[in-house]
Order: sequence, then C-alpha cells, then structure tokens
Amino acid sequence: MQSNNENNYWKIDIEKERDFIKKHIILTFITLPELCPYCKKGKVGLRNNNSINNPILGKCNYYKCTRNLYLRNRTIFQFNSKTPYSIIYKILNYWLIEEKNAVKIKKSLEENYNINNININIIFELFTNFRKAISSDLRNKYCLDRLANTNSHQQISIDESLFIHWEGIQVWVVGLINLNTDEIRLEIVENRDQQTMKTIIEKHICKGNIINADSWPAYNFLDNIDSGFLHNSYNHNRGIFGLTSRIESIWDEMKEKIKSMYHTINNQNFIYFLSEAEFRRIIKNMNSLEKIETFAKLLSTLDDGENINVLNEEDLKKFNYDTYFDD
Repeated sequence: MQSNNENNYWKIDIEKERDFIKKHIILTFITLPELCPYCKKGKVGLRNNNSINNPILGKCNYYKCTRNLYLRNRTIFQFNSKTPYSIIYKILNYWLIEEKNAVKIKKSLEENYNINNININIIFELFTNFRKAISSDLRNKYCLDRLANTNSHQQISIDESLFIHWEGIQVWVVGLINLNTDEIRLEIVENRDQQTMKTIIEKHICKGNIINADSWPAYNFLDNIDSGFLHNSYNHNRGIFGLTSRIESIWDEMKEKIKSMYHTINNQNFIYFLSEAEFRRIIKNMNSLEKIETFAKLLSTLDDGENINVLNEEDLKKFNYDTYFDD
C-alpha cells in the first residue's frame, strides 16, 4: 500500500515502513506506557496511520479518552519530523556504526537504497542533534557522578592537550582518566593556570585519591599537605610518562577519530565533536546492537508518560486510519 503524496517524495512503501518500525524502532527507541499518560485509565496500543512520516501512532483505548500519542517525541526521530523513521535510522547506523561523515552517508543512501533526493543538510542537522544529545548526557553524568569517590585511593591521571581548528583557533582541553575504572572526563578551558586546574580536579575528584600529572607548575598545589590529594609527578620533557601515558594515548585516539571522520571542525561546535569522540571511546568495544541500544538510552522516550506530545486538532485532520485499535 502506498501513501498518497509523501511516499511519492521518499519512494518508501508504507507497509514496509511500518514493519521496519516494529522491528527496529519499537522497544529500542520507543516504549509505550502501560496506561495512557493523560486519562490514566486506558491501555495504550499501536494504530496504523496513512502518513509515511508517522505510519504508526500510540492510541488510548479508553472510550472517554481515545487520544493519539505521537511516538517520535523524546527520541532521535523528533529531530526531523518530516523524515521517515527508516531513513533517520539508516543515517544513525552509518554515522554510529560505520563512522561515515555526511558526504559518505548521502552517497551510501543513493547507492544502497536508491534514495537520491535527500538533502545533505538533513544529515548535518541530525548529526548536530545526535552530538547535542550525547553532550547533554555526558554533562549530566559529570554533575551526578564524580570520577573518584572520597578516600578511595584510586589512581587518576590528568593532562592537557591543544586542539587547533582550521581557522587557526587554539583550544585547550583538560582530560582526566580513572585508571581503576577507565572512565574519563573532558573539559574545555580558557587557560591552564593553577586555579583552573584546582577547580577541575576538585570538581571531578574527591579528596583522598591519587593524582598523576606531568611537571606543569599548575599542579604544584597538589604537593601541599592540605590539598587533600596524593600526587605523583612525571617529567614529560625527560621522556618520563609513567601513569600519565594512558591519558596521553587518549588524546591521540580522539584527534585521529575527529580527523579521520571530519577533517576540520568549526570552533563553535567543538564541544559537541569532543563529546562525540568521548562517546565513541565509551562504546568502542560494544557490538553494533549494543552501540545502538546505548545511544537510544540517551533520550528517554517516556518519562512516566508526562512528556508525550498529544496531537492537536489540526494534526488529527491529516490522519486517516486504515486499521482499528486492537485491545
């Protein structure tokens, strides 16, 4: 069965699109609430719709409610509501799993799926939102969980690295890695003075842990007995890296990842590319399915049902159901 006008543009069969959503999207990116979030009485099921962009909706079966639930909300599919689920999912797979940039993804869509009319700006827009979701998730994690707990004597290595953008702009990034858990933290800084380093260390590491750093003078405060930290210093100028070698290798890994995929990055968006590089490091040992599922968790589809958008009257006029809700 073909959709009236939307499918003429995307050349996607609506029945195949529904099957795709049920197989790849439902449960992974979308989880229906047991009860309708509005009436709190009806059960929520799926109902077919004749729109290629929204071929399936949530539907409350309580006769006094019967609301339609917009399934894209709080998922990656809300980033571009006019693009079919299957195309966004393919773009995500190419980007996340195969690590392709926008130009290569557009070419792959053309060659592998005969999708010749996709605007590359759609891919760029999705990329930006993917990165922002990752960045937001990581920042929240930084706020909720420190890299090391109080008096746990965990080994933490810290270092700074200079990133240079195509405009010639230089940006310093401070990185910390917990050698016991392999978790990292990254912070963009305006300078590398002692107050900056002290603030970052105290933000991410509780006192009572061991800090491994190079001989940069900004770390000298760690040698004070009242700093609360144990301190190991390694002189990189003499080729002595010791326990700081792990953070040094991370810089090489991230810079290579950014360079191989994007070549150049605008300074204004650097924080998002940095978050992407960090996220790719987190998932690098996962299989494809695990990577997709981990990314899907960045956006909670349902938050006790309170964040589902119900379709307004204007939207409802556009929908013509071809199947009935099944209890």
